[in-house]
Formats: sequence, C-alpha cells, structure tokens
Amino acid sequence: MTLIRVALPLPLDRLFTYRLPDDAPLPARGARVVVGFGRRRLVAFAIDAAEEAPEGVRLRRVERVVDAEPVLSETEWALAEWMARYYVAPLGLVLRLFYPAGSTGEVEDGRVGDGAPRRLHVLPAADPGEAERENVLETLSRAPQQRRAWMAALELDAPIERSAFCDALGISEGVVVALAARGLLALEEREASLDPYAGGGALPEVAAEGAPSPEQGTAIEAIRAALEGSGPVAPFLLQGVTGSGKTRVYVEAVAEVVKRGGRAIVLVPEIGLAAPTVARFRSQFGDRVAVLHSGLSRGERVSAWNRLRSGDASIAIGARSALFAPVGRADLVVVDEEHETAYKQDETPRYLARDVAVYRAALEGGVVVLGSATPSLESRARAGAGKYRRLTLPDRIAARPMPAVEIVDLAREGALVGPGLSDVLVEALGKALAAGDQALLFLNRRGFASFVQCTDCGWVGSCPNCRISLTYHRRSPRLQCHYCDHRESVPDTCPACAGRRLDTRGLGTQQVEAAVAARFPAARIERMDLDTTGPKWSHARLYRAMQAREIDVLVGTQMIAKGFDLPGVALVGVVSADTALHFPDFRSSERTFQLLVQVAGRAGRGDAPGRVLFQTWLPEHFVLAAAAAHDYEAFYAREVKDREALGYPPATRLANVVVSGPDPESVEEVIGRVAERVRGREGLTVVGPAPAPLERLRGRWRHHLLLKAASPQPLDRVLRELARREEELVGGSNRLEIDRDPLSLL
Repeated sequence: MTLIRVALPLPLDRLFTYRLPDDAPLPARGARVVVGFGRRRLVAFAIDAAEEAPEGVRLRRVERVVDAEPVLSETEWALAEWMARYYVAPLGLVLRLFYPAGSTGEVEDGRVGDGAPRRLHVLPAADPGEAERENVLETLSRAPQQRRAWMAALELDAPIERSAFCDALGISEGVVVALAARGLLALEEREASLDPYAGGGALPEVAAEGAPSPEQGTAIEAIRAALEGSGPVAPFLLQGVTGSGKTRVYVEAVAEVVKRGGRAIVLVPEIGLAAPTVARFRSQFGDRVAVLHSGLSRGERVSAWNRLRSGDASIAIGARSALFAPVGRADLVVVDEEHETAYKQDETPRYLARDVAVYRAALEGGVVVLGSATPSLESRARAGAGKYRRLTLPDRIAARPMPAVEIVDLAREGALVGPGLSDVLVEALGKALAAGDQALLFLNRRGFASFVQCTDCGWVGSCPNCRISLTYHRRSPRLQCHYCDHRESVPDTCPACAGRRLDTRGLGTQQVEAAVAARFPAARIERMDLDTTGPKWSHARLYRAMQAREIDVLVGTQMIAKGFDLPGVALVGVVSADTALHFPDFRSSERTFQLLVQVAGRAGRGDAPGRVLFQTWLPEHFVLAAAAAHDYEAFYAREVKDREALGYPPATRLANVVVSGPDPESVEEVIGRVAERVRGREGLTVVGPAPAPLERLRGRWRHHLLLKAASPQPLDRVLRELARREEELVGGSNRLEIDRDPLSLL
C-alpha cells in the first residue's frame, strides 16, 4: 500500500495522509488529486510519499489523480514553498494560485473543472493528388457547398472549430457532417480555444507609434542587455512621468523575449487596465498573448491557462494572479504601475505580487521590470540603495509638456456651487466643453468612516505622534489613533480657529455626475466606478467611447486615474484632493500623491494643452504642492524622512496581526494575550494592541497589533510561532490573521 501526503486547499497549516489505489504510481509533486475530507470532496495537492500512517487514523483512498504529468516547474515549486514560509500561509492555499480558478477546492457534480469545453474541429484534409482530386470534384459536382468546403479544408494549416469553419464559408454544419460521412475530411473533438479578445471587438484602438525616444532607447537597450546575460541582473525600476511611453519599453522588451523563443508575464493592477494593455500587445504579438484575470469566465481562464501550458501562447497578461501562469521559466516579468495596492491580496495567502515577481525572477534567472510614474517608497528606496537599477523617462513623448496644475482653495477662492463643484471648476468645464475637449472628474471614494473637519479653516483632527488623521468612533464618541492608541474627545469647537462648523466629510461620484448634468444639460456624461462597471467589458466600452469622442465628461474613481491614454482629455478636475490624506494609515500621504499625479497625467496627451484643478481645503499641504509640480523626488525626500523618524517602511519591516471574532470582549482579551506572547522579543517592536480601524467587518469585531523589525528574521521567527500556536492562543470562534508587508492597516 502506497501512502501519500497531500496539502488541502483549506486554512489548515498541516499535511494529510491518504492511500493511493493499488498499483497507482506516486503522483508528481504538486499534482492535483481528488480526496474526501469529512463530507466534502476536495481537489488537493500531492506533496510526497508518506512512510507510515498516522497512529489511530483510518486512511481514506485517493479517488482520482487529475494531473498525470508535473504542472509546476522546480522553480515554481520553490516559489510556492517560499511564499508559504514568508507569508505564513498554508501550502495548499498557496498552490491554488498556480491553477485556474475553479479547478481546485471543492469538487462540483463530480467534475474538477480543470478542462475547457470540448468542441468538434475540422482537421486539415490530406491532399489526394491531382488524379484523385478530379474524381472528388466530379463526385461533388452536384453539391457545390460540399465541394467548396472540401477545397477549403485542403488549405487548412491547423485544426479549426467546426462552427468557425462554417461561419467563414457561410455554410451549415450539415455540409461538414456530410463530407465527414463520405470520408473526405475528419472531425475530431478537441478543447475549444475560448479567447474573448479574438477578433479585437472587445479592445480599444491602438495608435501608431514612431521610433523610440532616446530615453526609451536607453531603457530598452539596458533591459535587452540583461536578457542577453551581458547586463546587471538586478530588478529594473522604470520611473517615467505620465505619458512618457513606459508601455513602449515593455513591448520592446517582450519582443526581445519572443525573438529568443522565451516566455513573458505582464502584470497590470486592475481589470480596467487590461483592455488597453492587451490591445497594445496583441497588435504586435497576436495569438501569442493569453489573458488571465477574474473578469473572464471560468472556461476562458482555463483555456488561456492551457494555451500557456502547452506553449501555444508565450505571453501572459493579467492582474496579479497572472504571475502564476504556467509558463515554466519566465524570462521577463513586467509589473506595470508597480506601486498599486491592487497587487496585494487581501486574503490568505496575503502576498504582494510586486515582491513575489522579484523573487520569481531571482529564482529563474529572469529579468523583472517594475514600472511607475510614482514608484512605491520601498522600490524607490531599494533603487537608491543599489538593489534595483533605476531607469528614467523624464519627458513625455513628442516633447509634450506636462499639464499645468492649479490648486483651488475651497476655503477662499473656490466657492462651492454644487456637490463637489467649485465656481472655478464649473468655469473650466464650460470652457473645455465649448472648445470640444473632453474632461475627467476624479473623486476618491476609498473611505470607510468619516473624519472630523472644520469647514471654516480646513482643520482635521490628527495624531500628535503618528502624523495621521484620528478616526471618529461613534459607538463611544472619541477620536483615536490606531497606531499608538492616542485618544481625544470630540471637540465642540475647532481647536485651530474656534469655529463651530465641525462636520464629517463625504461625497460620492453619483452626486458629482448629477451636479455636472444639472449645470451642463447638453453634455454627454458617463460615470466609471464599481456601480457602473459590473457587466463584462464595461471598462473597455467606456474607454472606446472616450476614444471615439462619444463622451464629453467622465466622472470616476481610481479607475480613471491611471492607464488611460486619451488624447482628447484637456481638463482633469480632482473634486477633493485632500480626502485620502486623512485616512488612518501611515501611507495616506503616499497614496494621495500617487493618485493625484496619476490622474493629473491623463490631461494634455493630445494636441490641446492640459489643465488640471486640485480642489482642496489644505492648499499649503506639501503633498499637493509636490503633485502640482509633478515633482516625485521632492515628495520622496520629504516622505521617506518622515517614515524613518516614525519607524515605518521602507525604514523597517512590518507585519499586521489581527484577531477577529463575534464577541468584542473575547477579541480584546485574545489580542492582549498575543501581544504579551511577542512583547520583549529581540529585534522586535510591538505597537498596540488597539481596535482595527475597521473595527467591525462582516459581522466580526477586529483588534490588531503591529510588529516592526529592522530585518526580516525577527518577524520570521515570531510570525511562524504565532501560526503554530494559533489554536492555543486564539481558540473558539476567534481567528488569527497575519499580514506580512501590509499595504493597508484598515
């Protein structure tokens, strides 16, 4: 009897032993197997042979081995093991990332869900020779459609789906069936290629490009040298202003990989950015491109995964999950907009795709390119320390100027004349529309709870120790910092100007859309946010409509702040430029700066000069001044100095430990017990515990504590210990969550 250890796709950090059917060979490491677990049937992962059965356990049999051949390469397996260790996650949950969605987990109706739909294909017909050809043509003389179909089959280079073959010829499928019955062509059931981007109907248009600029050429040559093995192997940080042509650099780098017969992965942070990127790459590489993201159907994702695994496609494009595409060795990994928080998974395993991409490239000897106009502080600091090689694109393509940015002081010069609209912005909108230009109005809605602000002078309650806004708690009225637990009572009057107009702030894109429509009834206005982009291809539809000048004003959230190259946009209005500054998070300044620079960069990409308006209650804030000047280096110098003083990344390594549960008293007790367990460890600083900013989420109360260390090792030790002792420390219905290198502490 052969015993095997498997990892289950469950939040259980241990392996389970099963027995294989008689005479069944040991599955490859990482291969999927169907097993019973309790009353469920799961697709688990083979790890290795077990020497003996656990004592007192009645072993269950492996029901089915799904993968007859290894799926993971040696380096992909090493990557999975590293992720499980570093992010303190069960190996089974990490291994799920390397397979298509729906092909692991619980078995539905006896199906694993690992295969794309199968359909009949017409195979190329064998050439019968000249004499026999005359006979066939004579036989089909009274069946002209069959004769035309047979002659078309002679010209096929590869199998084609029967429906596509018939559509191309304008014939019924019965014609093909009749030819197959005569033995004149063959039909074979094969896996369907479900490519949603085939034909280009879902993709925006791609503008023609000239020769690369000198700066682009320098970056391309540096990456090419690294691909040849003659240059540095350190990750590249491609820092280029908005509109400088970073995508052109990516495309040329991928072209070099394709020329060498290699494989490449290109990551974009969000589904909304996939269509423009896919369009650009498909225009050059055609069907070599396969797309992976959650906006596709399960069949489409499985089909793309299989095309990459078989080698029919060699370029994977998608959101963070595309990093685990089955390309074997990735010669090149591109992470576009590397600063984006969307690259962080918010459930176990809580990995950061940017950092995992760097580790994968190091394992495989590949090249990784991280691109951004506003790099994360961590990446910029690593470049400054020589760990990354920094490439710069300081100017826009065709020497176009950066857009002029004006700061509108809402407390003085910009009187509000509607929800989110100042008189200055309304006047600018009127001029843009009269000139036939397009406009974007951006409002950051990424909030969760109100902050208290004085509407007379703009004062916001902030922590004296952490330089972040204090969160307003309604359950027991107070202002509280969720880093150092500093607390204040809610003031009756403004501490800065003694004004009595203290209020919570909040505004939505729908209100702004309605206000613009009321002011400009003839304008064609659309909104792009989570409420309007649910249906498939919504992002691409709006993008194409903007390209075609079918929209005058587009109101949106972060979705419109990046990736869109729209020459018709001459005006960008930021409705509330300072809102994100008041989030209870040490990264609030960084995120605000990145958003402002990115959205400002949508203006002035065509012939019309760009104009940008930042509406704000804090016109003197250094973040707004740096963003208005498009000055990343000034912002970086100031912000990294503040982070060092406060002991936050990139000066330190950070982990967020969260305890959640249905009972607030129990959760508070458990987090205190966890804090006592880790306090006083060498090389470790413990901050908290305190209620999490999102104190109650999905019906569960949450408390957290922060662990800081100058190097990864102290965090490695203590986090693994907490994971091993979770049942002992937490117990009951409470849960312990570990977030290594968190991008949000909410």
